[in-house]
Amino acid sequence: MLLSKLWPKTVLSRLLWLAIAVQVVMLTLLIGRVELLNEEALLAQSKASIERLTLALQAAVIPSLLQEDVATVQRVLDLAGKAPGIVYLGVEGVHGQLLGSVGWPKTQAFPEQILNITEILAKQGDARMDEVVPLSMGGQNLGTLHIGLSLEHIAQARNTLLWQAFFIAALAIFLTVLSLSIMGQLLTRKFTRLTEASEKIARGEFVFMPLNEGSDDVGRMGAAFNAMAQALEQRLLDIEGNQAELRHEKELLQVTLSSIGDGVMSFDLEGRVVFMNPAAEALTGWTLSDALGLSASEVLQLVDGSSDILMENPVERCLRKRSLERLDANAVLITRDGQRVFVSDTVAPIRDVNGELSGVVLAFQDVSAKREMLEEMHWQANHDNLTGLMNRRSFEAQLAQLMHMDGHDRETQADHALMYIDLDQFKIVNDTSGHIAGDELLRQVTFIMQQTLRKTDVFARLGGDEFGVLLPNCPEEQALGIGNALREAIHDFRFVWRDKVFQIGVSIGLVMIVQDDMHSPVEVLSSADVACYSAKEEGRNRVHVYRDDDAAILSRRAEMLVASGLREVLRDDRLVLMVQEIHPVSIAAKSLNRRNFEVLLRLRDLNGEIMPADSFIPAAERYDIMPHIDRWVIRHALRQATQVCASGQVHLAINLSGLSMIDPLMPEYIRTEMLSNNIEPHTICFEITETAAISYLSQGVEFMHQLQALGCQFALDDFGSGMSSFGYLKTLPVQCLKIDGAFVRDMLNDPLDRTLVETIQHIGKVMGMKTIAEYATSVEHVAALEAIGVDYVQGYALSRPEFMSEVFAQIEADQTLNSYPPSAEQA
Repeated sequence: MLLSKLWPKTVLSRLLWLAIAVQVVMLTLLIGRVELLNEEALLAQSKASIERLTLALQAAVIPSLLQEDVATVQRVLDLAGKAPGIVYLGVEGVHGQLLGSVGWPKTQAFPEQILNITEILAKQGDARMDEVVPLSMGGQNLGTLHIGLSLEHIAQARNTLLWQAFFIAALAIFLTVLSLSIMGQLLTRKFTRLTEASEKIARGEFVFMPLNEGSDDVGRMGAAFNAMAQALEQRLLDIEGNQAELRHEKELLQVTLSSIGDGVMSFDLEGRVVFMNPAAEALTGWTLSDALGLSASEVLQLVDGSSDILMENPVERCLRKRSLERLDANAVLITRDGQRVFVSDTVAPIRDVNGELSGVVLAFQDVSAKREMLEEMHWQANHDNLTGLMNRRSFEAQLAQLMHMDGHDRETQADHALMYIDLDQFKIVNDTSGHIAGDELLRQVTFIMQQTLRKTDVFARLGGDEFGVLLPNCPEEQALGIGNALREAIHDFRFVWRDKVFQIGVSIGLVMIVQDDMHSPVEVLSSADVACYSAKEEGRNRVHVYRDDDAAILSRRAEMLVASGLREVLRDDRLVLMVQEIHPVSIAAKSLNRRNFEVLLRLRDLNGEIMPADSFIPAAERYDIMPHIDRWVIRHALRQATQVCASGQVHLAINLSGLSMIDPLMPEYIRTEMLSNNIEPHTICFEITETAAISYLSQGVEFMHQLQALGCQFALDDFGSGMSSFGYLKTLPVQCLKIDGAFVRDMLNDPLDRTLVETIQHIGKVMGMKTIAEYATSVEHVAALEAIGVDYVQGYALSRPEFMSEVFAQIEADQTLNSYPPSAEQA
């Protein structure tokens, strides 16, 4: 601890301390070595002096010793003792007796000889060298010479050398410290600036003077530091920008998570809550502060909506499988306060940049309203909105299920029946009192039939005024009884709407579901439809049971086959247009000086034979193919009439079905065809049967008004065939009345028919309408009709139907011939 406190803190001080330490060690070694060498040199000099002195004394003393002249020995010693550096001299005899001495007490023994200079110099007192030299002559021991030589000069020389060495060492250390300090200041000044700059950078301050740069190591370090500081500053700026973006994105994410309606929760690897947005708090009933750290199973208690069985938590499943997980569609969340909420969710694993799992995120939403909406949509998809009954789609599914179950268990097959119900006279209520009245009638009729049917029966509205009843486990006799009960209940019912009272009926087709004969729901429904149509044909308000050998059924089946073949006829373009001229007989009609033709439709079979219209038109009307046929007729008739109608002297009458009148796209189609073929609308008259006009009264009137706005005209075909003809005439915006051919055919023999023809003619004239009589088969018919005042006559008596292409080709040729001026010969 003390060493760490004393240890220098700066690089410069550490360098100085280190340099001083090195200098001290090196100088100490140097001084010691010099001192040793010096002492050895001085000692060598001292020994050399002793050897010279010894030789001189031996030469002077030995002769005296041989003569035992002690006085001479003493005089020699006295003279030699005066030499510089001699401390003492002494001679002892053989037996150690003192023979003479100088400088040494006579009562004290001479010192022992010490050969080590260091020990000599270390002795306390004066430093001297003690030398003991034996005296002998010719092998005879004469005694011992003791010499004490002073080493004071060696000690002084040693001390002088030490002081000089210390002075030189101190000077060297001083110069070293001074030079190192100067060099250190030069070096550490840059390091100090580097340190200050680093401290500023550490504080986030990048405003400082750039460090000096150069080619040396420090200069390169300064250049590298400047580059590093600039790069660091830019990096920090980038980081601050990224952090700002991250803060913005985080705030945006938090706002988004707080704003979205879906609940969002995140969990750690142990499945504990770490986050939940406000929507999740609202859905679960838990706040983030309460749920934080709780397990997923505690906060998200999920059960099956049907069985209330606890479901595996999707968060735990996701952590186990480490993959995307979803809840079952029937999952119910039990909230903190015990409420039940249908939810759907997605649980996804959260992975870090290394792809390691770090948690999971759960996104879920309340689908209770959506589920109710889906259930409502499912109900609407399978039920009729007006009556609440099953619709056709659901009814067919029930029928298919019944047939499938019964077909797989042939040993226990039961009798099942199906009724196809069509309301009679429903269109009259709809057309005279409006759709609101028709809808109310359907609701009331539905209620009446529901009271008559069994609880196990499947009741459905198939469309319009058509209903279906599936009677499971019901023999034919019982089914017939139920059908008649329905018929009687509807027949006895009176529908009251405002000031009107309506009585309606039902036509019912009953078919027994026999697995061996009928293989699909479509076949069963088709058979029931055929039986229902037969009930209508037989007079309505009755129940007709389907039989394979029934003549009416067979006829209906044949009609269905014809209808199915008509689509191939249209695809193969095997329809043929013919025309029959309508001749003017009244003065007003003749004065118009124009030709009128009715366009007639025929069919060319596969053998090339021409088939009349009544062989396929009823089937086309029954199975909704007539609108397609009408479009074909309009398109081809207008194309062929482009040239002949251009003069305005040729007018066409084209028949339209009732279904075309209720087609909202038909008026635009007719207008487009007229424009593309340059047909003037006033040259076209559309014929609509009285039955069709009355059946679709409101839509028919709107249809006529749209085409009349273009300039087209309308004729009411087969007028007089309906019982309400005269009552509806004022409502229909027609310009011509075409008298029903049944009256014209027998008018010469039946006064009533003639009267009807005259009446229709009179009404037409009163209402400003032109009249046309068809089926004039003889000249007598033509004369009678002209006498009555009919405007136009059509029939075999005047002209027969011919191919339109041939007739119009001849008219075009005549128009071309008449367009040339007469030649000179003709003039």
